[in-house]
Amino acid sequence: MPAVVLYAAAILLALWAFRRSTDFALPAIGLHEQIERLNPLWLLPIVSLPGAATAWSLERLMTNPARPPDLFWQLHWASVLLLIGCVYLAQRVLGRQTTGVKPASANLPPPATSSKLEQNSDARQLPWSTGQRLLVLLIMCIGLFMRLYQLPEFPAGTWYDEATAGLEAQRILNEPDYRPLYVSALMGPEHYVYLVSFLFLLLPKITFVVRLATVITGVLSVPAAYLAGSHLFGRGPALALAFLIAVSRWSVNFSRIGMFNILMTLIVFLAIGLLFKALRRGRLTDYLWAGLFLGFGLNTYYAFQLFLAVVSVFVLYLLISNWPLVLSLWKGLVVLAMGVLLFLAPLATFAFARLDHYLERTRTVSIFEEYPEDQVWGEVRENAVTHLLMYNVRGDPNGRHNLPGEPMLAPVAGSLLVLGLALSLSRFWRPRFLLLILWFFGLLAGGVFSLRFEAPQSLRAIGTMPVAYLLVLLPLALLWQNWRAASFHGWSLKEEGESGVRESYNRLFSVARRIAGRFWRVFLWRGAPVFFGSVLLAVTGVYNFRTYFVQQLNDFAVWNAYSTGETIAASVVAEHVDRYDTDVYLTSHYAGHPSVRFVGSSVPYYRAIKYTETLPMPLSAERNALFLMDPERRNFFEQARNFYPDGEFVEHKPPF
Repeated sequence: MPAVVLYAAAILLALWAFRRSTDFALPAIGLHEQIERLNPLWLLPIVSLPGAATAWSLERLMTNPARPPDLFWQLHWASVLLLIGCVYLAQRVLGRQTTGVKPASANLPPPATSSKLEQNSDARQLPWSTGQRLLVLLIMCIGLFMRLYQLPEFPAGTWYDEATAGLEAQRILNEPDYRPLYVSALMGPEHYVYLVSFLFLLLPKITFVVRLATVITGVLSVPAAYLAGSHLFGRGPALALAFLIAVSRWSVNFSRIGMFNILMTLIVFLAIGLLFKALRRGRLTDYLWAGLFLGFGLNTYYAFQLFLAVVSVFVLYLLISNWPLVLSLWKGLVVLAMGVLLFLAPLATFAFARLDHYLERTRTVSIFEEYPEDQVWGEVRENAVTHLLMYNVRGDPNGRHNLPGEPMLAPVAGSLLVLGLALSLSRFWRPRFLLLILWFFGLLAGGVFSLRFEAPQSLRAIGTMPVAYLLVLLPLALLWQNWRAASFHGWSLKEEGESGVRESYNRLFSVARRIAGRFWRVFLWRGAPVFFGSVLLAVTGVYNFRTYFVQQLNDFAVWNAYSTGETIAASVVAEHVDRYDTDVYLTSHYAGHPSVRFVGSSVPYYRAIKYTETLPMPLSAERNALFLMDPERRNFFEQARNFYPDGEFVEHKPPF
């Protein structure tokens, strides 16, 4: 209860403090005078040429959706290249036509503003300075360190899905005719596996390389976050967002596991940053790349479908709330839609042809499969509350996703998230804030509608991670703008109250006024927001580092959650591959497990022991016998001690 009271007080104070703050000076929608001059006939090749190639590729895909022929992939990527070529050609022609043409906006008077803040902002988005580039590079190095530090040792095991991805990547390299669009073993699109297979061409086929694919994705999320943040809040706050993503324990955790889910974070940041860039600049090429990333995101993780729905509602709201925008945006939106369609069409075609395979994972983890119809909505409500509290009260209990029960955000970030969400809800009619609200609650559905016993589920709600940090950044960004405005224009007590009150105040408190003036000059120093913001970010970074590399690393539930037993067994199997004088016996739980096949040996030269089998067993007196048992077969282990007192017995335990 005290925490609720403190949160309520903080929210009320924040709402009052920023009640007169204008929307961010960086415009969400700019003038589209150049794109309005585009001849609509240019849309004919932009739509027809890639569309024809896509239609042909889909016809090839339908011949064998499970194993598409090479011609499908050739036509698919040809359609993407055709779209890129047509759009860039149209943009080049358009640029030549408008060279030297004075924009109509140049003859308009400057817009009236309710605050001088808008007149002194970086709304024009000047080119990146050398200092900004160096800062982003430094933050990327921090993110790389967080994702590579002790990676060979932690996580301790090779998780089931990581091993499956590694085996699929090897299969792609070994079978020239195996180029799937969707892999049933992973219950998801295959694009991440193609990245792993490419790395296998350059590096050894080991778990570290499988994880290197997600490390690269996680590090690239840092500049992508800067891109999105700069177009939403400006470049100063965007640097803070990039740092938060670089040190985020949530992001770091999934960047160190070889699973495709973390790809969504990168693509979401790129898509939203490019979308706002397109809306502001009005260039066809920006709409093109925004559409391509929105479409490609559908091939990363199921939850991206929710994000595409959120973006669609956001764009629809823009058009409904400002109908003249339709005349300005429609050509760009056609290009954006084509970019989405080129990646959506193959996946939708596969889903149509193999609906049971495509929906298998969704049905497996759905809460509607867990409870009867008369109970399910009550459980959904409980799930929603549990997921809303995972950011700053109680986090994911799965040791593979989190330090069990630890909030997903650091304490400072969790508190700022509440303020950011409250500030967004108080301005929900403004497009930028409406997007944050729709994004947060829309992507949270991925966890809310999944299995109740797993709640909260940070993996299925991973689409909320980017927007959670954007909401964390929101109060800091508002404070940044207001502080900069105050430090630029100064603050004077003469502006307050009636003239008679001012004169009386000045006479009675002249000394105090002079002291206050000096105090405010120091307090409103332009570098103060940078200093205080840097302190908060440093505290957050240290907290995340200690939590992950000290507490999480030494937690048994975490150590045991990565198929660690199977990986240990696989390592022993790998050591005995070439020892032909030893018969290897694995418990049926280990035999055939992807981790054993990937880390140990893809050739099952070992024998599986059924759970019903007991000692004594018919063993050769001339050969050694190696038994690898899982913890559930403790009785077999003790029984072996009695039968073979001279044998060597080893128990593998955590190193802490």
